[in-house]
Amino acid sequence: MYTRVVPEAVLWFDKKEDFQRLNLDAPKRRPSAPSLATPATQSIPLPNVDPARLEAINHRAKQILDSGRIPEWLFVCQATQGLLMFQYASDQKPVMLLFSSPFAASDYLRATGTPGTVHQLKVETLPQLAQSWLSLGLQTAVLDRCPRCPQFVSIYLAGVAKWSKEDFANVWAHLSAPRSVLGEIRVRSALTHIAAGSHAEARRDLEYVRDHFDWLIGAVPPIMLKTEINPDGLPMSTFDGIRAGVLGDRSQFFKDLTIPFYGYNKPDAKVSQGVRDSFWLQGMQCSIKGAYDCIKAFSETDFTYDLKKMDVPTLILHGDADQIVPIGTSALMSAKLVKNATLKIHPGASHGMCTVDADQVNADLLAFLKA
Repeated sequence: MYTRVVPEAVLWFDKKEDFQRLNLDAPKRRPSAPSLATPATQSIPLPNVDPARLEAINHRAKQILDSGRIPEWLFVCQATQGLLMFQYASDQKPVMLLFSSPFAASDYLRATGTPGTVHQLKVETLPQLAQSWLSLGLQTAVLDRCPRCPQFVSIYLAGVAKWSKEDFANVWAHLSAPRSVLGEIRVRSALTHIAAGSHAEARRDLEYVRDHFDWLIGAVPPIMLKTEINPDGLPMSTFDGIRAGVLGDRSQFFKDLTIPFYGYNKPDAKVSQGVRDSFWLQGMQCSIKGAYDCIKAFSETDFTYDLKKMDVPTLILHGDADQIVPIGTSALMSAKLVKNATLKIHPGASHGMCTVDADQVNADLLAFLKA
């Protein structure tokens, strides 16, 4: 039993010396519960924001509360020897890491390079768990901390210990609302930067959006391969043909693939040689082993369980003329498995809709962020 510091986090274990080294008092007995609960609104120290943005945040929080989209489960990271916690500095007390989805927790493990697993806990048990963490000397928790983003909001455990279900819903709404509003601002900022030719700044904006929101665009889930439980899937011969193309003459294969990928075989298609050349170049630059191995990954991996676990608002975009990933065995099924899914079908759109229909896709993303 020991404590090991890793990038962005600290592994906590119940040993007296380690509590002292981390500036924590080793618990001798369970302290009595706080006499007064910290009000939920006081647990959300909002930064200084302009009145217009604050109004937008409050409006979005009300929308979230009215929609009832409040998670029933939270998630923690379990590393090899203990729970994973965040630590601001070596002389500061560690902070409990909580996540609203298993994907956010898994992403934290991946981004910090920490081997571990994700475990779930019922939201209704949070007050009892907070009491336990308080008895160990912990004071705060962070919900959905992103390792790529310097901004975060702390929640006082003394308040959590007295929370009701309504308190949690209120806090969740007010934590989710700023992120949603900022996401919309960053998308608009990215479009402005792209129009001005500032692609580096646009990339930073879009990377933020990528790391904080969930959407599936022309995606393969739940599973592409035809199986007993997926009789409408594509036969193995389809993917064997792709493998043969990659191994045989991948340069010609990637050139030929651009035609169905972007729907350039449709009578009304406006073929862009630049788009075709860019696709070919990306294919030739990637590892041939990676290109070959990913065929098995995207065709045979069953994402059904993962989709069922998603409990955050999720946008699913797909073209009904997708010749690479048929919509019937992908988006239409995913929309039934994801709890808070919004399905948007683009008539006549191809698998390459993010390139050939970029304006419409961006409009859908903005509308989703506002919803």
